[in-house]
Amino acid sequence: IAFCATYTTYPSTLTSNLLGSLALLLVHPHHRRRGIGTALHDVALAQLRRTPGVEALLLGSAFPRLFAGVPIDAGSKDWFAKRGWRDSGPASEVSDWTVSFDGAPPHSSPVVPGLDFRPCDEGDLGRVVAFAEQGDGGIRQGKRPGYGEQFSRLEGTTHVEDVVVGYQGRDVVAAAVLYVPRDGSPAAGDVPWARTLGEDVGGLTCVCVTSEEGRSSPVSASHPTTRRKRADGAPGTTSGVDTVLLVSLMGACMDRLAQRGMKHMYVDGLRGGDESMQKLGKSPSPLSFLSSLMADGGD
Repeated sequence: IAFCATYTTYPSTLTSNLLGSLALLLVHPHHRRRGIGTALHDVALAQLRRTPGVEALLLGSAFPRLFAGVPIDAGSKDWFAKRGWRDSGPASEVSDWTVSFDGAPPHSSPVVPGLDFRPCDEGDLGRVVAFAEQGDGGIRQGKRPGYGEQFSRLEGTTHVEDVVVGYQGRDVVAAAVLYVPRDGSPAAGDVPWARTLGEDVGGLTCVCVTSEEGRSSPVSASHPTTRRKRADGAPGTTSGVDTVLLVSLMGACMDRLAQRGMKHMYVDGLRGGDESMQKLGKSPSPLSFLSSLMADGGD
């Protein structure tokens, strides 16, 4: 009649502390309003808080991924808010999308001058990890929990080339991990939803693009852990350069998945990508979540 899933994970390669995830809490509709969900919730949090090394708690899951947070249309936000969970800011809404390749052709994506997308090589993986993690804001903000770990675990495997990297000159300005069903990719194992949709559905996860506000800045080849400001000093926007860059990254990934026989792309955990996704082709309404809802780890 009810089920709760929890686990702990390392949210970043920069910390040895753990992130505790309340990944899933389900109660059969016929058995709600009886205190069952509250009892499961309280026991789960108590166990996570007793786990050595847990610094913060996440409502939803990082990787392995179940749901990125509370489904917005589920009507559960207030229920969790009454139990101490807080919204970590305006970037807390994330969405999962499915894009069909028979819409706008990928090569029609806008082009940023000097932008080049290519598979990651072993020598650049460290820069990609730094790029993914430098805008994270720490374990208690958790804007990209687990992204750096997902990139770094591909080191030394053939799947390092599944990382698509956007370079502007020698700087990393975009990155993501793609996967296809049953290819042995760690990402395919950690994000199960694409393979449930069909054998011709490829996946895209850990989408990162450069931005001045709330996300990361370019990572320089000469200073791979140093943030670089835009040359004009202007504040970043999410509707101009960011949108063009995100659409370009998505188009590059669609091209690569199409070359591997895929006809659709499942994108998980995308923040603020509505305008970009609408430019890519046929896509049903996304499944949206409130993510990065955290409670104190009980210290």
